[in-house]
Amino acid sequence: MSQFKEGISEVLGNQSSSLLLDPEYGWSAASKLNDEIGLIMAYEKTGYDTSEKGRLPNLVDDYAVQDLVDKGASALKLLIYYDHKEEEKYNTIKKAFIKRVGDECKQNDRLPRRRN
Repeated sequence: MSQFKEGISEVLGNQSSSLLLDPEYGWSAASKLNDEIGLIMAYEKTGYDTSEKGRLPNLVDDYAVQDLVDKGASALKLLIYYDHKEEEKYNTIKKAFIKRVGDECKQNDRLPRRRN
């Protein structure tokens, strides 16, 4: 998977303004991007725990926003499954989750380090 993403980064990523990657398989691909290409890094794990109600989000292991910025991310992507008709207790959890991630982003709002 990492090698495939490296190829995409070299060929297509450097022809775009930014590229979305994931921290699990994307760091080697990020190193193939020119410095002027924005790196968007996913901050949530793919999918959700189907054994629990509410489709609650879960962040990637081993990384905080500061770590992603320090490694060159210029933006983060956060996917939240939100349904305004869902039980309010789940939407309350999701709103707090979004606020926490937003606060973490505000604390780390600076230019990323160079990737190469």
